[in-house]
Amino acid sequence: MTDDEQRFVALVARRLYLEVMYELQTGGGVALDGAVKPEHRVTIKRIRERIGQLRALFDRAPRRVARALGMPKHVLDVGAGRAPWSIELARMSPTTRITAIDLPEELSALDEAIRAAAVESQFVTMALDVFRPRRNHELHSESYDLAILANVSHCFDARHNEELLRRVVPLIRYGGVLAIIEQVLDEKPDWARWAALYATGALHSAPGGYIFPLNVHRQRLEGCGCTGLRAIEICPLPPLTLLTAHRTH
Repeated sequence: MTDDEQRFVALVARRLYLEVMYELQTGGGVALDGAVKPEHRVTIKRIRERIGQLRALFDRAPRRVARALGMPKHVLDVGAGRAPWSIELARMSPTTRITAIDLPEELSALDEAIRAAAVESQFVTMALDVFRPRRNHELHSESYDLAILANVSHCFDARHNEELLRRVVPLIRYGGVLAIIEQVLDEKPDWARWAALYATGALHSAPGGYIFPLNVHRQRLEGCGCTGLRAIEICPLPPLTLLTAHRTH
């Protein structure tokens, strides 16, 4: 993020929580005497304005990710959804070729997003479930420079996440990169703060589900042959992080 963006996020971190707490207290009949100073008593309209500004930062997150990942030649986007991350890679690098997969019921939305971005020539889409290996014969081992798992990890518990990595990592060439885009749990989360933000929808597009700390991601990645974990914050709310590691064995 730029210096201006960092200063804005710091301002929101100081003020948004207090504003949300005040709205919760006055709207829900809960009062914490002295918890909120009069100068912090603002309206839901102000909160929504601030959240709108944060959404603008979120909209620029795919560009940050694309810059961090460089210009890979062949990309696999697993559970692509509407493929915002790999579409941005395609826009930045016309030579990049992307295989985007998702469940059959999600494929029409995926194809629509790719057409809208005018990058059809760089994409191949497939209706596949990576947990069903008999149907994954079109994905060849060691074929991809980069595999993306964006907003996928939170959908599954620990056991299924380990299975997912066992399916995906062998598809990456040795020296290639696995990129995970997810919310990473703090080692000591401030649960009261996050509860207040969730309650008013401040965590727009937040993944929810199963969220894991960095050390758990590291252990899983090392267990399936990926090392050199790096973590880059790409968006403050929802607090998404780009995790990258290289396949080394």
